[in-house]
Amino acid sequence: MTPTQRRPGAHAIYPLRPDYVGLARFLAEPREDVLGAVVFGRAPEAPGLVAVPLAPAQGMDLVECWRGRSPVQRGTQDDISYAHDGVVLFASLMNDGMPGIERAAEDAYHRLLTLTERLGYPHVLRAWNHFSDIHGDENGLDRYRRFNIGRHRALASRLRAGWVRPAASVIGMRIPGLRVYLLASVVPGQAIDNPRQIRPCRYPPQYGPRPPDFSRAIKADLAGRQCVFVSGTAAIQGHASQSREDPMGQLDETLRNLDAVLRAAGVLDVAPITALKIYTSAAAPPRLAERIAAWLPHGASAVYLIGDICRAELTVEIEAFVSPGDNI
Repeated sequence: MTPTQRRPGAHAIYPLRPDYVGLARFLAEPREDVLGAVVFGRAPEAPGLVAVPLAPAQGMDLVECWRGRSPVQRGTQDDISYAHDGVVLFASLMNDGMPGIERAAEDAYHRLLTLTERLGYPHVLRAWNHFSDIHGDENGLDRYRRFNIGRHRALASRLRAGWVRPAASVIGMRIPGLRVYLLASVVPGQAIDNPRQIRPCRYPPQYGPRPPDFSRAIKADLAGRQCVFVSGTAAIQGHASQSREDPMGQLDETLRNLDAVLRAAGVLDVAPITALKIYTSAAAPPRLAERIAAWLPHGASAVYLIGDICRAELTVEIEAFVSPGDNI
């Protein structure tokens, strides 16, 4: 069966969305439709799980579960675990041995993109990146900036051919290694800009030799369902960090940016936010969750993870998933 063929009896609306559940519950549930699952916390790695050692603020092991159409096809190749269902592919790679984040990022993206293209899912919609010592020095340059150089080397030829930069997040973790996982599709997504910010790929040289390669958001039609993947969003206006000494001011600026990018995607007044993932440094104030809860629509899920934001002066970053269901 080719990726574009539709299975008999498939759901009218494609079911992709993230669910957040405890590890014990996830392991007890049927998994025929699970494309990918990411466990946050100190839980040991298990078959079919991507282990990302970011501590959930809830104090329990937490699984981010992406479900597609059942049954999904699974496999492993070149140290990559993957699953796909004819519409979307989930792939993950863990590298704990290669020295140097620049080389590790280039290698990871080269292998992942080679796989997505071979399997017929060449359009990466969303990518998550986690690595250690994100603000450490590597050969005279911040490791996050080294990561951007390595990632770009793997993407460069595709970008020249018109490949759309995915939505993305880059969050530091506290143990050595690199984790990359992504969602790719048989159809391309549409890059969405935030009118309050310049495109990351156009950041000035003060942010490093190679600006970051991601889109503020990606909007995609997945088998008749519109999905919007919002990148990690922080208190940045234009290209400059805001409210450096005021965590709650940073949160308000971040929420304004989320409103702006969702309005640009055409979904702010059409569909409620389905899920938020909030990354905070250890210095984030307790009332942050209260402010987010007041901003979120009823029924939306919000999870909190402790990790290092890619700009050391910022304490909070938020990503979102939104879908109105049918096409809009």
